[in-house]
Amino acid sequence: MFSKPYLDDELAVLWASISDIDQPSTEDHVSIDRYLESGKRPYLKPLYDSLAQFDLTVRPSYERRLRLIRNFRLLGPNGEHPIFEKYCLQTRDDDLNRCILIYGSQNGIYPKKTRLLLEELKQCGYRGHILVRIGGFPNTANGGLKICHVPYSFKAAFLKEAQLLGYKNVLWLDTAIHPLTDLDSLFKEIESKGIFLLEIGTLLDNAPSHLTSAAETLHLNPQLYSKIKHLSSGIIGLNFSKETPISLLNLWLEYIGQTLPNSTWFPEELSLAAAAWKTNFIPSQTFGEIVCSQNELDQIYGRFSLEFFLDCSR
Repeated sequence: MFSKPYLDDELAVLWASISDIDQPSTEDHVSIDRYLESGKRPYLKPLYDSLAQFDLTVRPSYERRLRLIRNFRLLGPNGEHPIFEKYCLQTRDDDLNRCILIYGSQNGIYPKKTRLLLEELKQCGYRGHILVRIGGFPNTANGGLKICHVPYSFKAAFLKEAQLLGYKNVLWLDTAIHPLTDLDSLFKEIESKGIFLLEIGTLLDNAPSHLTSAAETLHLNPQLYSKIKHLSSGIIGLNFSKETPISLLNLWLEYIGQTLPNSTWFPEELSLAAAAWKTNFIPSQTFGEIVCSQNELDQIYGRFSLEFFLDCSR
């Protein structure tokens, strides 16, 4: 579908200023952060233009989401360098069967949320590896920085990095997701089914959050919205010993590389939904079946299928 990644004049200047995209210097990170903060970034224009379509009751939440997209940083507020850590819980260093990925940007509360989720995974009885990144960008050693300007693309980049490191069953968790079990049953499902994705209705159910300008770049017209599942990107499980999960991830990364398909209010979720639909994957569960909100815990904790709760801190 796509011949080559998106590029505009501003991005071309940025990439040309970096001598080695796979081994960026501190100065390179500073240049990228400066671009993310103050660059023209014309691919974000549809988001600014679409704010007027929302009424005053919901517009503040979209304005805040846009600020989060625009405020993404690789370095900390005081120049703190990226952090990468690996933990082996109840397993060997060379056991690559299970891995959980946690990423937090250097913005606001996200480093703290990353550390909290790590501690919760240690306490819940999880067995396997955990890769933690705070700041920087995943898969930098393999060109990952070339998509760092695309909103929320770090999720797919981290999954690709885990695949290249040789991990088999890999689980991405947003820092807003908190475990309630040892996650053993979830990893068994990833191993047996190959892909673990959760739906939140259809694209039609979530309109107008999926901007037409972004969907059209994926050849998704509104008549298809009722047929395509909106997928949560908060919990993503892939078994990299199978071909279909790898194909899905590669197609998702291809869409992300075009940038424009991700210029919408759920950037990574629209492109993920399109990749899953075009690889004929149908999610077997809804988000609400295994995840509850934090304020629901007292009422429904102990429900057999519940694996996580979701916080509202952003």
